[in-house]
Amino acid sequence: MADDVATLLDSVAAGAMTLSEFRNRVRNPPMVKAYLKPGFHDLDHYFDWRDRHNALVEAVNRALDTAMEAAAENPWHAQLLARATADVVALVDGPLARATGYHGVASVLIKVDDHFDAIDVLRKAIADCRRADDHELDLDAELVQMLTYALRADGDWEELRGWVPDLRQVATEAGLRGIEAFALLLEGMLAEHDGRATEAIRAMTAAVELRRSLTEEEERDRRQRLVGLENYLEAFGRIAGRLGHYADAERVQLEVVTRFLASGDARAVEALRDLAMTYHLSGDDRRAITRLREAADLAPHLGLTDEAAKSRKRAELFASFVDDAQYVPEEADSAVSNDEVLRLLAARQYEQVWALGHQVLAEARESGQVDVELSVSNSLAIAGSHTSRFDEARSIIIEAIRIANLGRRYRLTVNLCRTLAQLYIDHDRHLDAITVLDGAIALIPQIWHAAKTSHHRQEMLAGLAGLLDLHAHTMVRAEDHPSFIAVTELARSRNTTEWVLEELNYGAEKTEPLLRQLRAVDVELELRDIGGTLTSARMNELAGQRSALLRELDPSAGSLTLEGTNYELTTRRALRATARAGSAVLVLYADTDYVSWSLAHGPADDLNYTGGYAEWSAEERHQLVAGVTNSVWADEEDGAAGRDAVDRLWAGARAKLGGIVLALREVAPERLTVVPHEELVFLPWWSLADEVPSIRGVTLAPSVAMLQLCVQRDRAVHGPTVVVPDRTGDLTFAPGEVAAVRAARGGVTEPKSTSELFAEARECAVLHVSGHGFFFGANPYWSGFLATRDTSDRGLFARYLSETGRLGPEPSPGCHRVVTVAECLTRLSLPRCALAVLSACESGVPRLHAGGELTGLPNALLVAGCRSVMASMWPADDAAASLLVRFCYDVWAGGLGQETDLGVVLAMARTRLRRTTREEALAALGPHALLPPGDHPFNARLYTDVFHVFGAP
Repeated sequence: MADDVATLLDSVAAGAMTLSEFRNRVRNPPMVKAYLKPGFHDLDHYFDWRDRHNALVEAVNRALDTAMEAAAENPWHAQLLARATADVVALVDGPLARATGYHGVASVLIKVDDHFDAIDVLRKAIADCRRADDHELDLDAELVQMLTYALRADGDWEELRGWVPDLRQVATEAGLRGIEAFALLLEGMLAEHDGRATEAIRAMTAAVELRRSLTEEEERDRRQRLVGLENYLEAFGRIAGRLGHYADAERVQLEVVTRFLASGDARAVEALRDLAMTYHLSGDDRRAITRLREAADLAPHLGLTDEAAKSRKRAELFASFVDDAQYVPEEADSAVSNDEVLRLLAARQYEQVWALGHQVLAEARESGQVDVELSVSNSLAIAGSHTSRFDEARSIIIEAIRIANLGRRYRLTVNLCRTLAQLYIDHDRHLDAITVLDGAIALIPQIWHAAKTSHHRQEMLAGLAGLLDLHAHTMVRAEDHPSFIAVTELARSRNTTEWVLEELNYGAEKTEPLLRQLRAVDVELELRDIGGTLTSARMNELAGQRSALLRELDPSAGSLTLEGTNYELTTRRALRATARAGSAVLVLYADTDYVSWSLAHGPADDLNYTGGYAEWSAEERHQLVAGVTNSVWADEEDGAAGRDAVDRLWAGARAKLGGIVLALREVAPERLTVVPHEELVFLPWWSLADEVPSIRGVTLAPSVAMLQLCVQRDRAVHGPTVVVPDRTGDLTFAPGEVAAVRAARGGVTEPKSTSELFAEARECAVLHVSGHGFFFGANPYWSGFLATRDTSDRGLFARYLSETGRLGPEPSPGCHRVVTVAECLTRLSLPRCALAVLSACESGVPRLHAGGELTGLPNALLVAGCRSVMASMWPADDAAASLLVRFCYDVWAGGLGQETDLGVVLAMARTRLRRTTREEALAALGPHALLPPGDHPFNARLYTDVFHVFGAP
């Protein structure tokens, strides 16, 4: 008889056996058979098996108790024991019993911060829980809550997006309002992560209100892992501040400070720092310094000496932003009363706001408190709009805008203009609204260049997103399509525009080294700022470098500024530069409630526009995209779910965007470039070619400005080819793909180190990656592809992937060198590259900055100099991807064919792949190739539509 599993597990708990030894023993086939295949024909045998099974469950419980006790003192041992226990739980009889066991394992793993393994265990637990005949809804809700917590902690935003609606539904069904509040909290975090400011504030407000309403009985309910109300308020305040909703942020953060001070909670210091950050982001660095000094004075009394130093250091950092660093504003009664006005406004008690607000306004004017005057003026305008006091509200807000402008408080001016524009729109005065919005948008470049870090610029843009949404919403309805497209350009590609505009003006030879230096400064500033390692000295040093580079580049010449009406003229020039007979450019913009679009078509000297909008809320879009893409990502065995998922995605999008299909059928272009926005990038845009017979090719572009740049790049398709092969050896068809590239191109090299790769890439006409790629959702700058086994590189942007799947700055035995997005932006130079082919999984997947800019490998390679990039939008089937790439080289002019338009090349390869028979696939890939089922195994969008061409057609 095989060794007793329970005894082995006890040995691991006692530290007498390693995890590897345990797994070698417990996965022994006779042992598994002894536990899972009892002989029911023999009653004695059955009861013997049941006794052994009960002993197994008892061993699992003992091991979990031991692991939880060890978690604090010896987390490594607790983690090892939990992972061993997970192997044993798989042998437990009954799905509900397994789910309960996995629940215990996940609790230990989360306790020791091993969220990666906890996620895998919780997926199994939820599947077992829902498979059980006696489905326990409470356990289901708790497991999903734990999974979403672990996903959030691990930074896996994409999978989290698919689970949050599930959490909210199961919590509602179970009547667990505490878990439902947690789901709303996560919805707000997701919306903030995606730059959907209005939706984020709405979800966070609902989360706080629901959490605040829990009864004492619900507070004591052990079925719910409740998060304290203060944690909700802290999260709300930070998110509201980052998104530019400073009034909301200040209101809740003041409540947090008050609560912590009243209870003597040491977290009051961090709460004061959060409040200071809100003041800083709103442009009020003087009040920020005051709060930081309060935090520094308070910290020693709470035993937080280090925190006092940290607060003083941040105060010094903010002091560099103001002329009079010693100035400390006095808190007067009007400021305290304004807090009450903000509270009433949040509660939508508009009449009370109107009454108290006038008192506060008078006091603020008398005492000369400009900040309070501007804040309460904004509140009064909103209240006046809701209480039929249009004229008086308008007068108050216009005076506030005048005062803000005189003080050059441009961020406050923009927020006040947004309120005035909304006031006009609410009263059907759309032309007045457009005038106000134009004036506000003209201020954005001044705000932008005042920021010293790229991360801060993105936060500012997130705060301005509501203004841009409002402007785009108004313009497309007024059929002012050039203005609409120009406004969307600012929202989607500000960093990219600044990085590449000099190449448009002066050419790459003069500007390329300087632009790479500028990108290195911007990316370092952003990475250090996000990681919390940005010191005042380093920030000022890098900011000085940035200013010097900008002066040398002279970015104001021909830049995409939005001063006056120049933005419209600049956009028209960009569209004319890319226009060709038979071509069209489709520009989309997604806001909280709508998707607006404009179609520019015709030759350069006769551009025409059409457009429209569809009611399609951000919540509906995210549910559709996340639900479908999760099916594609999760189904890694036979692709059955994925085959239907992409069709479902297009069907859902087609129901909302049918107007685009009708417009394209009327215009009948041969070539289409799509400029998507936010999650719309994940739609299968090749489906437009299936629905509009005239379309021969489809390409994507990050922005109209980038499209112009790529089209104007003169790149020879013949020349050296640099290939990055599969270094892992586990992609079956990658060697054959590389052989096909050699046959089609000639002159192929395979660099052995990253330094060789960067050197040879400067001269290449084609860069072809045939290996593993990955998307790192927590920080898209670390996304990339596995390049070499070289371990000689060090530096801020260099990353290594260990054998266990961990990404880090230091190499380890058996690791792979990753070429990251950050390196593509800062080290890689592709001045002669006509095409980069990323034949790797998820190589085209981007992440959105708070302002809407897509950050990923395609955009990075285009910025680095490539004219066009072909990349995948979801995990690619190895066989399908290999064939599709080979078919492209068969027809492309840079390979064995004659076609020069890469959109058309990919369309031809797509059609050929769809028609490929099983016999033809086996003949090309080998008789033992594993293929999807059917006579035409790749006749599904999952396989044919995985790749897109980005940049020039």
